[in-house]
Amino acid sequence: MSLPAKTIYLAGPISGVAYGAARDGWRQEFDDILHDTVTVKGVRYGQQNSHIHCISPMRGERLMLDSKVVEPGAEFRSDHHIENPKGILTRDAHDVATCDLIVANFLGATRPSIGTAAEFGMAYVLRKPVVLIMEPEGNPHHHGFITEIACYWVHDLDKAADIASVLLTPGI
Repeated sequence: MSLPAKTIYLAGPISGVAYGAARDGWRQEFDDILHDTVTVKGVRYGQQNSHIHCISPMRGERLMLDSKVVEPGAEFRSDHHIENPKGILTRDAHDVATCDLIVANFLGATRPSIGTAAEFGMAYVLRKPVVLIMEPEGNPHHHGFITEIACYWVHDLDKAADIASVLLTPGI
């Protein structure tokens, strides 16, 4: 039996985070956990949740090769036709609107992520379920608009992947 394809938008701070960590860090780890994959010599293996696809705001490697790491406090500026503030907002809003679930990771955040907060607002208006990954206390995102929009609040990637799998997999 073939399961219907489902998508998860992987939200979380990008500004002030090194490019590699923002692109491949927790997002790749979450995808690996969700799909129960193992990487051996650069080859990924796994079949669990193969109907679920993760969407990263950092996708488009070819287009981002010239992007610079954004330093804390700096605003990303680019004249690139996609990687500019309007293009980023448009793509992220489209991703939130078309996904089935949002998983937002704020673990270890040291300053508020305005972009991810905006995505929470979009999710709320569009009635998209949100899984929040954040420490129980001390995170700059501890605010009612974040915690109350979230449908689930967990403290690690494994629990978030469990929730995503159950929500996006039909069955009895």
